[in-house]
Amino acid sequence: MCGRILYPPKDLGEVMKEEKTIYYKDELNEEFSTAKITPRVIDENYKYIHKNPFWNICSYLMQNIISMPIKFLYAKIKFKIKYIGKEKLKQYKKEGYFIYCNHTQAFADTFIPSLANYPKRNYFIVNPENISMKFLKTIVEMLGAIPIPGDKKAMKNFLQVIEKRIKKRIFCNNISRSTYLAILY
Repeated sequence: MCGRILYPPKDLGEVMKEEKTIYYKDELNEEFSTAKITPRVIDENYKYIHKNPFWNICSYLMQNIISMPIKFLYAKIKFKIKYIGKEKLKQYKKEGYFIYCNHTQAFADTFIPSLANYPKRNYFIVNPENISMKFLKTIVEMLGAIPIPGDKKAMKNFLQVIEKRIKKRIFCNNISRSTYLAILY
């Protein structure tokens, strides 16, 4: 299998430039990231939904007040992103839905889709490595990370939280190719 990292054109007349090609054999476990992170075990005791009001207020502030301006400026300045067809999402504003994206950017893939959907609350299905970094774990969870469980017992809680988020009309975004494959298995 081959993964290509493509960078968007600076203007519409320019063709996408291929920066480098990465070859990998294990589609489920190999990623584009070079970080070596020991994944946290997501078992049936993992707390997907926090009921502490202080935690939820901090999560709201982190998502809307702190991270959104950073995401917006980064996307505009670095990638000069302009969303085309954003109005098509409006017909689903009273429903929960998933947006599936290819994982090509180390940082930007986590938020580029959420900008198109703002102000709807965003949740991301992630590999356990994304919530395994001690200094970023809580921040990533507050921004909406929903880690994939490691066993069948834990899968029950994972599926319940996905169902609850969809019923509450909350947007979930799947950003990782290997994450998507893991859900299928």
